[in-house]
Amino acid sequence: MLQDAGRFEAVDTAAAEAVVSAVLGPGRVESGERWANLTLEIDPDRYVEDNVLFSVVAARGPSAPLATVTAATAGKRPQAAAVGIQHRAGTKALEQLNEAGVRQPEIWRLVQDHPRRGLVMAVPADAPIAEVAGWLLEAMAVLNRAPVLTGVTYEVYATD
Repeated sequence: MLQDAGRFEAVDTAAAEAVVSAVLGPGRVESGERWANLTLEIDPDRYVEDNVLFSVVAARGPSAPLATVTAATAGKRPQAAAVGIQHRAGTKALEQLNEAGVRQPEIWRLVQDHPRRGLVMAVPADAPIAEVAGWLLEAMAVLNRAPVLTGVTYEVYATD
């Protein structure tokens, strides 16, 4: 169920922290799932859609990165909190980020780095919200391949 949605400027780290905190912040009920999607705002006057036939066979994600933050879950199959970014930057996105100076904390664990499914990192439960939000904004900017406006749109979901 959609809990919150909106837009903020791409340089507004406080707003990004609020979105990440809505998912990973203290006091969150662990009985349900919580996640948020963030994407860069595309300039519709400069953006050209891909050919539908090509996009079906191409192993690549969206030109404007789609970032997702998911909370840890308990139960029969507990999952760690995670951050992920679908992107069109091609293979070895983590290497591209490191070369651009966007380094994830050493304690984060790489889950996958795939051109179509995206980059996914497991994040410790006690990861600082500001660190997660800052990394996401910087990583989205580096992996972006679309003409964007200066904003980020977001949606926060919860099943509890």
